[in-house]
Amino acid sequence: MMEKFEYKGSWWLPEDPDRKVGGILKFSPDEGIRLELTDLLESNNHLSLGAFAPELIFGKTAEKGKVTLYHCLETRHHAATSEIVCELAILGSHVDFQKDTFLSMHAESRELDFWANFKWVELSDWRCVRWHIPDKLNACLNDGTRVALWAVIEHSWTSVPAEVRLRRKTFVEVTPASPSPFERCLGLLQTMLDLVSLGLLRPAIPSEIVGVLNPQEEKVEIVYKFPRKYSSNKALLNPAQTLFTCTDISNHFDEFIRRWFDLNDRLRPVLNLYLATLYAQEMYVESYFLNIIHALEAYHRLAIGGQDLPEDEHQKRVSEIINSAPSQWRQWLKEQLKYSNEKRLRSRLMEICEKSQSVTKKLIGSKKKVKHFISQVVDTRNYLTHYDPAYAEKAVHGRQLFYLTQRLKVLLECCLLRELGFPDPFILERIEKVSVNRLPLITVWALAD
Repeated sequence: MMEKFEYKGSWWLPEDPDRKVGGILKFSPDEGIRLELTDLLESNNHLSLGAFAPELIFGKTAEKGKVTLYHCLETRHHAATSEIVCELAILGSHVDFQKDTFLSMHAESRELDFWANFKWVELSDWRCVRWHIPDKLNACLNDGTRVALWAVIEHSWTSVPAEVRLRRKTFVEVTPASPSPFERCLGLLQTMLDLVSLGLLRPAIPSEIVGVLNPQEEKVEIVYKFPRKYSSNKALLNPAQTLFTCTDISNHFDEFIRRWFDLNDRLRPVLNLYLATLYAQEMYVESYFLNIIHALEAYHRLAIGGQDLPEDEHQKRVSEIINSAPSQWRQWLKEQLKYSNEKRLRSRLMEICEKSQSVTKKLIGSKKKVKHFISQVVDTRNYLTHYDPAYAEKAVHGRQLFYLTQRLKVLLECCLLRELGFPDPFILERIEKVSVNRLPLITVWALAD
């Protein structure tokens, strides 16, 4: 479990196992992993002149046995004591990330449980409550990687039978076709959590990650600092503010998961820019806007494509321009024209809006309003990118920039839902519901433009 802990133990560098140092390993989801040592790990003969940043530190504790600390950096040392922060910890084994591989990896998450929402309780009448373990959902990717989604029911009761407690916990597991390095397994797992984040419009934070090492099938816990301030308040999850849940895809789970992983391969830069706005919701509105507009531009380039002119016509045009220039400027001019056949942002946005006409009409309004909207977006992007005073008055700022960004974000979400195979009526219904609950002023502003 990724909960706060403190473990006392002995610690050493893998290349110097005879030099063991006492210390306390501390972890909290918000502050991360910190190792407080009573002595220096480096011997006097090998003290570093620069920062001490060992790739691995091994340890042994009474509570968890073997421990591996990964990507470490000494942040403080005084006299014979030191403090080291680490990117992640593996509890239960000594792992060499260059050699060791994993058979599988699974995670639990409160957001995952809400998104999956497995049915497991039946109330037949006021005297009888029946529960069952839900059926597992399985998918197999094109490369043979298996993905599974399942739930367990934990139950407990008091010694005097006055109270019985039942709790559903949901897990997602990835099993590569062959034993794979840590980074690949964790990446596959994160891809599934990203799917949940997109569906819920909020980050899916794992509360537990467990890996199975090859070949000994040894289970290890994996802990690391959460990418944002963690909240376990399940009340923050609202069914009315979801783009989609597992219920919407359960009948074709295998096909949908394969489509999602294919989308992740093709549009990873787009997803990274979009998901950053979920994980870093406190970012300045200008950065928020630039993230979303860059994501839309990348989406058009990767998913729609197209050029201003056919390639042969473009090459002819470029050759004529370069040949007409003085010889000393031709190389410079060639560099300036390198991307001259790329479509302009205005054209890209117009094509995206045309592909989402039903949503665009609801979100923005008439064709005239769409053109005005795109002009505002282009002028604002140009100003925030180049800070040319000529664009300052045309660009939008403050609250209007926030509204503009929200509508762009909804437009991007429509594109992603369509890539995942959702039909337009479903997209329109979900986008309308989410927009009304997430930002009622979106629709009001569309009517007021």
